[in-house]
Amino acid sequence: TGTFRITQFGNTTPPLDFGIGVSCLSQAISALNSSIPQVSIYSRSDIRNGESGVAWDISYDLTQDNLQPIQVSISNLVAPNSVPSTNPVINVTKLISGNSGDFYSLISGDFLRVPETLPQVHVKVNNATAECATNCSFIYRDSITPIVDSISVQSISSDLYSVEVKGSLLTSSGLSTIVRAGTTVCSISTINSTFIACNLNISNSVAGQHKIVVSVNGIGYAIQKQSPQTISVPLVLNNVNPSLSSVNSYITFTGKGFGNDVNKVSVLFGDKTSTVISANRNQLVCLSPVGTGTVNVTITVNSVSVNSSFTYTQAFTVTRVDPTQTDVFSYAPIFVFGNFNTSDQLSVTVGNQQCFNVEHLNTSTIKCHLGGGSPGVHQVKVSSQNLGDAIGNVSIARYFEISNISPSSGGRNGGSLVTVSGKGFPNDSSKITLSFGDRQCDIVQINSTNIICRTRAQYSGRPNSSNVTATINQFSSSCVTSSGLCQFTYNQVTNNNISSATYNVTTNILSISGSEFLTNEIPTVIISGTFSNPKK
Repeated sequence: TGTFRITQFGNTTPPLDFGIGVSCLSQAISALNSSIPQVSIYSRSDIRNGESGVAWDISYDLTQDNLQPIQVSISNLVAPNSVPSTNPVINVTKLISGNSGDFYSLISGDFLRVPETLPQVHVKVNNATAECATNCSFIYRDSITPIVDSISVQSISSDLYSVEVKGSLLTSSGLSTIVRAGTTVCSISTINSTFIACNLNISNSVAGQHKIVVSVNGIGYAIQKQSPQTISVPLVLNNVNPSLSSVNSYITFTGKGFGNDVNKVSVLFGDKTSTVISANRNQLVCLSPVGTGTVNVTITVNSVSVNSSFTYTQAFTVTRVDPTQTDVFSYAPIFVFGNFNTSDQLSVTVGNQQCFNVEHLNTSTIKCHLGGGSPGVHQVKVSSQNLGDAIGNVSIARYFEISNISPSSGGRNGGSLVTVSGKGFPNDSSKITLSFGDRQCDIVQINSTNIICRTRAQYSGRPNSSNVTATINQFSSSCVTSSGLCQFTYNQVTNNNISSATYNVTTNILSISGSEFLTNEIPTVIISGTFSNPKK
């Protein structure tokens, strides 16, 4: 009788009754992993070593061999009174893995093929060959393949070229012929089976070297008997706006040949890589990276580069911040100092958190309020829509840490008074949670550097040592102890056991008898929620 739990795929079922039915057991196991399409269970009686029981045969419908082992917790199972010496046991045995090769293997695709006189098209999904329902033949025919004997190119202007193509089978009835360089299509003026004349306008083409290719829709690419002809498309830069700004400013480059794919565009400010925001054939937008003074700007597209320059302004800088340290929960004001000689609306960011109620007090001072945030050292960034980010490197340290735990061990039954030392604690215990592993420690006293709490009982079967963690909102404390470990150990030998308690109304003395009482400290006795502190 009793209950048990099943763990698989990192998840655990709720308590399951020992007499659970097949349908309910199947639903419980299926809920452990939603990606398993079906779990089938067959129940049968089982006798082993002269003892009766029940066996469940569990089958999974899987397309891949990603089945994980089953673990069973039986701590809440109890043997019948009729056999008190028998301990309940649930054994788990993996009998068959359909993809292991123990019983069968997938049939190789070659064994499923039949002889064919023509080349066949094969499709595989997860190494399984698709069935050919009708005709899966494909024939390469020289008799219909276009052939290019020569291509001549003449420049008409800086952006316009005349292209002539000679060959055979260059056109086919009812099918269109395309001549292109890269993604730019040549405008055909004359075409027959042996000759094509067209004009190629590269004014909107992406920069780089582009091969001229000929194709006939429905047939494919032409065979070129000579080395391919190429068209060189230059990268042109006409303007940089602004050419004078700060860090993280939006910089717009206008010209030709940028293309539409930001992943094929590289922009360097000196030796710093810029983030490209957008690109089209005539305009490129990126963010200015960290830098100072005047730097060379290099734009590269398809191995073609163009150069310009950019100057970082010194009229928008950040030099220091006050205070330089704070806790993780205060909403106190901070002051940022620097050169903020601008009428733009300014924003202040500390790490990834926005500062609120920003006041631009004067050309050298900004005041704002910092809300709760994560512990650590965070860079302070002042931003303007037109100037970008102010130049400078200042930061605020937000501390929330534990530096000592005393005592570092106590009884498993709980009730130990523990002092947790550190900094960044609030004075209000309702704003913080102190945990020893998964057991909360009840706070008795608290200030900014010390927390005194009373441990709760640590049940048998749980770890002896637990990490001590303080939490404010979603932020957890860091550990800066000399050992680098913030741990509390539940010591079994300090468990006290009370066997009796007698109260003498005449002497007003409570006598408690038991075992394993500590003799090296004054214990705390809890009576109906009130406290008394007897001597040793």
